[in-house]
Amino acid sequence: MYNKDYSVMFTIESGVVLIPLAILGLITLLVWSFRKKHVKVPQTLLLLSFGIYVLGVLHFVFFPIDVNLGKYANQVPWWRTINFIPILTIDVYSFVLNVVMFLPFGCYLPFLKPSITKKKSSYEVFNSVLSLN
Repeated sequence: MYNKDYSVMFTIESGVVLIPLAILGLITLLVWSFRKKHVKVPQTLLLLSFGIYVLGVLHFVFFPIDVNLGKYANQVPWWRTINFIPILTIDVYSFVLNVVMFLPFGCYLPFLKPSITKKKSSYEVFNSVLSLN
């Protein structure tokens, strides 16, 4: 039956997830650039640097993931931990760090999609920062 004294605790480090993701992304980039004959080296380098940036953001935002099951698991339901009004409890330090983290995203957007203007780019970055707080 069910034993309440069991406990499973482990940590998922970023390398376990992000290194295979980086290898898959690199293979995809290489296959894409070899299939398209008109791809230039600066275009490939831009996509490569954007991929490294995305991996860095994923590393700092989501990892390490601590998994606790059993006796030491969190007893609070997940819907009680959501902050539905993040603006009221905003921390200035983390807000500034989120803005700094997403500044390169705003710089990459016009290069990746030329139809995006500076106004749209700053709007997208601001929305991304607010969604993380």
